[in-house]
Amino acid sequence: MMAAELRTAAHECLTRPFDAAGVPTLEQCVQSQVEENWYDLDINLGLLRLYQGDPSLVNPSVILQILLKALMRLPGQDFETCLYLVPGHLWGQDEPTSIDVLLELSAFLQETKFTTFWDQLSKQRAQLMLVQGFDEEIRRFVLETISLTYQRINKTTLMSLLHVDQLGLGLIVKEHGLQEEDGDILLASNPENQPKSQVFQETMGFNKLEGIVWSG
Repeated sequence: MMAAELRTAAHECLTRPFDAAGVPTLEQCVQSQVEENWYDLDINLGLLRLYQGDPSLVNPSVILQILLKALMRLPGQDFETCLYLVPGHLWGQDEPTSIDVLLELSAFLQETKFTTFWDQLSKQRAQLMLVQGFDEEIRRFVLETISLTYQRINKTTLMSLLHVDQLGLGLIVKEHGLQEEDGDILLASNPENQPKSQVFQETMGFNKLEGIVWSG
C-alpha cells in the first residue's frame, strides 16, 4: 500500500478511536513514516492512545519509532506530548530502556548541551535504531537554536555543535544560504540575535515630583 493510501486508511481508523482492530494499520503507518520520511502526529497519538487502552497491544519498538520521529520536530512539543501517552512500565524504571536513553538525549538538546548530545548518541545508535533523517533534523534544530543568540560563530565551534566535518559544514552552509567570513560562519539575521538597546525608566513618586515643581 502506498504511503498516501496508508495514511488515508490510518485516518479512517482514527474515526474509531477505541477500536483495537485499527492497530495493525496504524503500526504500518508508523513504519511507513520511518522508511519514507514523512510524519503525522495525529496518527501516532491515536496509536499511543490505543496502546494506553489495552496494554497487551503495546509494541515497544513502534513506540520508540514514534518518539524518535517526535524528537525530530523540535522545537515543537511533539516529544513531550507523545511521551505523556507512553505506558509507564516502558520507562523510568530501575533498568534503563531505549526510551529512557532517548529521554536523556532530549534533555541534552533542550538544555543546549549539543556536544554532549552527539557524544552520547554515538554510544547509543545501535540501541536506538535511528530513523531516516534523524541527524539532519537535529542539526536543523541546533542551527536554529544557535541562530537565536549569535549572528556569527567560529567555524570550528559550529562543526563541533553540529557534529560534522568540514565537508558536512560546507553542505549545511550552502543549504541554508549562510556565508563564511574570517573563519566564522555568519548566521541568518532574526529578531532574536539583533543587538537590543536598553531603555532605562525611572519611576518617580508623587512627593518627589511635587518637590521639584515647587522648587521651580
